[in-house]
Amino acid sequence: VAVGNPAQGSLLGLDPYRPGVSELSWSCPGLPSANGVDAYFHQLPEGAGDGKHSVTVSASVPLGEYLLFFYDEDCAPMAGGEFILDGESKAIPPGAIYSGFLLLYGAGASFELTVTEPR
Repeated sequence: VAVGNPAQGSLLGLDPYRPGVSELSWSCPGLPSANGVDAYFHQLPEGAGDGKHSVTVSASVPLGEYLLFFYDEDCAPMAGGEFILDGESKAIPPGAIYSGFLLLYGAGASFELTVTEPR
C-alpha cells in the first residue's frame, strides 16, 4: 500500500466501509483499478468464507495503523473496519469473498494475509 489515508475509515466517524481512493475505484466483480494506493483488496481463496476460517495479518508499516474489512460477492461490506495488529487473527465472516487492508498512517506498507483452515 503506497500511502496512508487518515481522512477515511471509522476513526473520524466517516463511513467505515469506504476506505478511500482504492475502494472508490472498485467496480465489482474484480479488484479496484487503484488497488494499492491507500488500501489493498484481495479475493479470498475459495471456501474461506465459510465462517470457520480465519485470517492472520503480518504487516510492517513504520508508524502505521491499519484496518481489515470483509465484503461479499457483490462487494457489499459485511464486517470489519476493525483495527488489526501485526500477527493478529480475525475470523472471516460467512459469505466473505474479498478482504480489504486499509493503511491509515504511514507509507509503503508491505503485508501478508494468511488464511487458516479449521482443524
